[in-house]
Order: sequence, then C-alpha cells, then structure tokens
Amino acid sequence: MDLTLHNLSPELQQALIVRAHSEQRPMEDVLVDAAARELGIASPLAVRGASVKRTSDSGPNGETADSSKTTYTQNEFGAIIVRPATTDVAGNPLPKKRDLSFMTQGPPLEPEVLQALAEQRRIDPELWQ
Repeated sequence: MDLTLHNLSPELQQALIVRAHSEQRPMEDVLVDAAARELGIASPLAVRGASVKRTSDSGPNGETADSSKTTYTQNEFGAIIVRPATTDVAGNPLPKKRDLSFMTQGPPLEPEVLQALAEQRRIDPELWQ
C-alpha cells in the first residue's frame, strides 16, 4: 500500500530528514520504522528482511554520479538538502511527480446541476426486474 502524507509539521519534516541522513536510509524507511515503533509492532522492513541501510557513493560535497540513489547533503548553513533519485536502477528517467489534487476541488455546484445529477443516478426498477 502506498501512502502520501500531507500537512506534516516543519519540525516533523526536519526530524525525519535528520534521522534519514544520520542513518543513511531513505526517509520512507525511517517513517515506516517510526510508525511501527509507535504502534508497538515489528517493523515490516525487518520482517521482510529488507536491507534498509543506504550506501552512499557521493563525494565530499555530496555529488554523485549515480542518479538512481537519493542523496542527503548538508549545506554551509546546516540545512539538509535531499536530492531524490532522477533515474531508476536501469538508468531510465523517473516520471515527475505532480500533485493534481487541485483538480478534484472545484467551486460548489449549482442546485440545478445537483438536481440533474440526482435524476441521472435514479435507478429505474422496471429495468432491473
């Protein structure tokens, strides 16, 4: 199951980024482990035997030739910069993630439109005999 989290507080975001950077693990793995700990269950990553330790092939400034790995670097101000992978392991470019949720939220419908939709949704009992 895939989940998308919205409205995380800046403190929680920063804590996840710092933990992921310090453990050299993807932020998703850190979040799954934290949720499992909070719920008092074994981490599904450990149950599956997944290797969650992220290895880094980056240079001293965080640069990496492998764009299929997420890199975490820290700038001169102490902020952690997350550079997500841009290609898959085969070298194919990953599709850009776009938030299209704004399309589902529109202005309220007029009463006439709502009535027409209700009439269209009406089930005719004669057709279902």
